[in-house]
Amino acid sequence: MKKAPLILYILLVPFFAFSQSSSPDDDAPGLLDKLSKNKREKTTEKPIRPFKGAAKIVATFDKSNEELFDFISKKLTTAGYTIDKRERDLLLITTEPKPLKQINYKLRLVVEDSVMVLSSEYISAIGLQIGNVKTEQAYQDLKYSSKIYVTREAFDIIISFVDSLNPMSVTYAR
Repeated sequence: MKKAPLILYILLVPFFAFSQSSSPDDDAPGLLDKLSKNKREKTTEKPIRPFKGAAKIVATFDKSNEELFDFISKKLTTAGYTIDKRERDLLLITTEPKPLKQINYKLRLVVEDSVMVLSSEYISAIGLQIGNVKTEQAYQDLKYSSKIYVTREAFDIIISFVDSLNPMSVTYAR
């Protein structure tokens, strides 16, 4: 006899806890309404992250090409990058290699139609020499990869630089 109220309680509590509200203006929405609302809010606030293998960051601004070119040049120098080439007629900026752990990376930025396309290259800072023969290393494209690689750390630094520019939108490309 004492089991009947307990069974009734066990069956009805989940029903009321997980009930859905009948209209969006209800003051007492169900538990699932709260969960789905939190999920919607998180998806709209989450910034777009790059996909693995992304090599370019494409950022859109509300400035003219010349204003954007000058703005990016100033921001690069304040962020600690040294500008290697600055070609105003091509709206192209390249930086000198910047060391990060066992790699050196450099940036290449192109401005066109109020859009900045940023790509990067890296080279290993550790050389290999066997006897009198030293291997020649070449720059490789810096791509978004797993966290275990130092190239991911460099890509994250570049992403934070782009975020500091306050672009209207940011996308990633191969």
